[in-house]
Amino acid sequence: MQQFANGIVLQNIRYADKKIISKIFTRQFGLVNCHVVMSRSPKAKLKTGTLQPLHLIEMELQIKQNKEVQQLLEAHCYYVYKDLNQNFQKLSIAQFINEVLLKVIKEHQVNEHLFEFIETCLKWLDEHPDHFANLHLYFLLELLRYLGIEPYNNFSATEPFFNCREGRFIPLAEPFPLGFDKEQSLMFAHFLNADVLPLPLNKTQRQHLLDMLLAYYQFQVPNFGQLKSVEVIRSVLN
Repeated sequence: MQQFANGIVLQNIRYADKKIISKIFTRQFGLVNCHVVMSRSPKAKLKTGTLQPLHLIEMELQIKQNKEVQQLLEAHCYYVYKDLNQNFQKLSIAQFINEVLLKVIKEHQVNEHLFEFIETCLKWLDEHPDHFANLHLYFLLELLRYLGIEPYNNFSATEPFFNCREGRFIPLAEPFPLGFDKEQSLMFAHFLNADVLPLPLNKTQRQHLLDMLLAYYQFQVPNFGQLKSVEVIRSVLN
């Protein structure tokens, strides 16, 4: 059955000349793996430049029930980035977001709210000329809510230490990355209640918060592991 969908391209895996498997998170069908035959012809319905990671596309699919890989028939970008691909800092954040999504979106369940959240973040990053240095932190924190594993902010004098396994503050400290010390926990508690995007952070604070969020993800998301894009983020954001 032919179906139309909006999608966010996550990854392309080449397996033959002009043939790829494209992993696309769609609004209508969730995560879809698509078989794609590419062409450089000006009249081609599938062009090489369309299926770049994080491109926002409208597409026509041949959907077959109980098939792991669907056929992508046609695609074009419904939103064209104006600045994101020209700005190295923005591009670094986008690549980080892309790598996180590949780690957390594994199910084929439909989640329109998650799709809209990702789409909004990417457009916001493209359109804002400045004040975007906290976007990756905002993205990580908000994404936890959509994944249903948001940390519980019960910080108090009697429970002052955050524990990544339990996802809450507890009375006793555990060594990092299982838990945070008193200073880290206080910082994390303030962060959880903050308006993150305009939050005035220096480079060191931003990196500490990133370390804490990633430690939490590693305990809460199976096989999350290490991210290759982290070091780039550390080096380019002041």
